[in-house]
Amino acid sequence: MKRYLYIIIGIIVAAIIAILVLFLFRGSSALSGILPASITGLLPSAGTQGSNNSGGSTTGFGSSTTTGASSSTGQNSPVQSFNMTSIGPIIDYFVDAQGNVTAVQPSGEVIAVSGNRSSTISSNPIGNIISTSFSYDGKMLLVNYGDPGNPQSGVFHVASGTWTGLPQGLHSPQWSPSGYQIAYLNDPGTGASSLSILNAANIKSGIATLLTLSATNFSLQRITKNQFVLSDKPSAQTAGSSWLYSSQTKTLTPIAYETLGFESVWDDSTTTIGLAFFENPNSQKLGLRLIDAAGNDLHDLSFLTLPTKCLFNNETSSAVAATTTAATATSTAFLYCGVPNDPSQLSSAQLPDDYNDGALFTSDKIIKINTNTGELATLWNGSTQSVDATDLKFANHTLYFINRYDQKLYSLVLAQ
Repeated sequence: MKRYLYIIIGIIVAAIIAILVLFLFRGSSALSGILPASITGLLPSAGTQGSNNSGGSTTGFGSSTTTGASSSTGQNSPVQSFNMTSIGPIIDYFVDAQGNVTAVQPSGEVIAVSGNRSSTISSNPIGNIISTSFSYDGKMLLVNYGDPGNPQSGVFHVASGTWTGLPQGLHSPQWSPSGYQIAYLNDPGTGASSLSILNAANIKSGIATLLTLSATNFSLQRITKNQFVLSDKPSAQTAGSSWLYSSQTKTLTPIAYETLGFESVWDDSTTTIGLAFFENPNSQKLGLRLIDAAGNDLHDLSFLTLPTKCLFNNETSSAVAATTTAATATSTAFLYCGVPNDPSQLSSAQLPDDYNDGALFTSDKIIKINTNTGELATLWNGSTQSVDATDLKFANHTLYFINRYDQKLYSLVLAQ
């Protein structure tokens, strides 16, 4: 009898250990405490992920695997030139309407580049930089640095070459897409966090708190003036959640819940569209998907890359109807991405951890996809230069990006 009792006890102990191991491995979401009990599952719309093929397909939607890796040449080529600039190494930059560049070096020094001439406009070194970002017009530079648990922040005024200190403890500070307001998270160490806003153009005007949550250790993205995305740190090892907060309606909308590897970037137009990277709960394969602000599936994509290697850009075209002489302007969201030529570079890695931690580098081609139709064009096939494209920005019919291999600024001049 004792023998059977020992066996039963052993089985129970083994089951408890297995559950604990699974819990520790999968982790838990810092945001799960604010999740309504009625919300279950992973992505609000799981869908079926398309092929992971990263070849130059003629459509980016579904699972098309039509190849044809390079763009055409001649009069119809979408690219006029591919350039490696003399600007680098840098960690961030801004390009104005005349093509002038303001850039931040890894040391924290700020330089201005016009044509072939460069000058240092801030020689103050900054240690332990956490993040940098330029205001919508490039006139201000926000730097977050120091202890990640209690960071310091400052704003550099490009025209005057002066710095303004900000309150300490700003986490994930984000510029407004159309002004000088900075949204940030404040984690006072009490088990709660607040979403607040200050005006960098008038610090004395005070701080407005928009939201307080009983959760900590998450990051902030600002999509529009009134829309904010709160997310756990993306990881293949720890399930994370992501929420959309509207300061107009005072509501939180779940985008993803307890999802492994979830990472996203967003379009800043009035029609909110996001690009989400995640582990598909059905197949355990990595997936890439266009989603709306509620996390609903718009389109599965037929290639695989990371959202941090992509950029949304809204482009306006005009057409004249056959029955009238009036031209109608149409705005379309296009997605530009650095996509690894070898899909195994991503499929064999722990993502997005390996890439974000600098353990993985890719060799990319540059693609452009129409988010309405799925039409995909390979702008540059990566045959002449090893490029790991990140921090993509668009200005003057030119796509700019930093190459992680040498931290220099590169550009693709597109045909108009």
